[in-house]
Amino acid sequence: MTHLLTFKLCTMEKYFLIFLSFFIYACNDNVQEGSLQSNSHAAIDSMTFVSTGYNNGQVLHLLHNDQFIYEQYAYSCFFGGERKTVSGQFQMNDTSLQLIPDTVSILTIPRDIKYTPEEITKGYDPDSLNIKTSFRIVRWNDNTYLLSDMNEMDWNGEEVNDFLKFADCYNAGIEPKLHGLYLVADKKLNEVASEDLDRSQIPEQWRKYFLTSPIAARIVSIEKTIDKEDSEIFYWMITLDKGSDENVRKGMSFQSETGEVILDIDSVSQHGCTGIVSKYEVGDKDALLGTVLQTKWE
Repeated sequence: MTHLLTFKLCTMEKYFLIFLSFFIYACNDNVQEGSLQSNSHAAIDSMTFVSTGYNNGQVLHLLHNDQFIYEQYAYSCFFGGERKTVSGQFQMNDTSLQLIPDTVSILTIPRDIKYTPEEITKGYDPDSLNIKTSFRIVRWNDNTYLLSDMNEMDWNGEEVNDFLKFADCYNAGIEPKLHGLYLVADKKLNEVASEDLDRSQIPEQWRKYFLTSPIAARIVSIEKTIDKEDSEIFYWMITLDKGSDENVRKGMSFQSETGEVILDIDSVSQHGCTGIVSKYEVGDKDALLGTVLQTKWE
């Protein structure tokens, strides 16, 4: 393989190989997150933090010379995509990380392979490319998380930040085995929490979103909802008997003890909340009434 690298690649081939490597990375659901080499900044060569979604993600490298490389990518399994690489200096102490960007490179790969990919390198401008630059360092269960309070839009068009996303995964028991869309250096030592999360690491305004115990709610109604665009498609709107007074918030996930019913909350009132599930998840509607759902089952 080494001797192949000596061949001079044409521009299209070069970008195709760049894309192919990210294509394989992005379309692989089993990509492992970066590992933390050491907790001491002075004693390490580099630290790598990773956030991996489906066909998109982020990789942050903190180098030994106080330089960073921050990559954000989004690719289609049918070709085409974009990769942004921001570099500069960083400052870090035991509880926080600050990135100071100076250069950005944007690689755009068109979906039609007959068009040449375009790469632009320029000075960093926060007005045209706003990235997360301030992070709180949170350590838990041998993992190190970088969490930002910068708001961004989720898939439902709701404004969220890393603390809210981390809270959702923590409350549902997904962490630490799996991670949400926030940066983490995972040592892969423990997939089951071996210690309680020290909530003092979380800024005070976000601590209330981290539950000290699971919320249990009972199904009080199940209503059939017809799709507005196709009358043959319908969903079930499920209402639970817990609401904002019991710390339920939009975006939380509840599930039955067997895991057969999973309900993502999309509407919350003072004493109740609702979510929608597909017609295949309910089964015997009458038998399901009164079933207890929880944010997490021990």
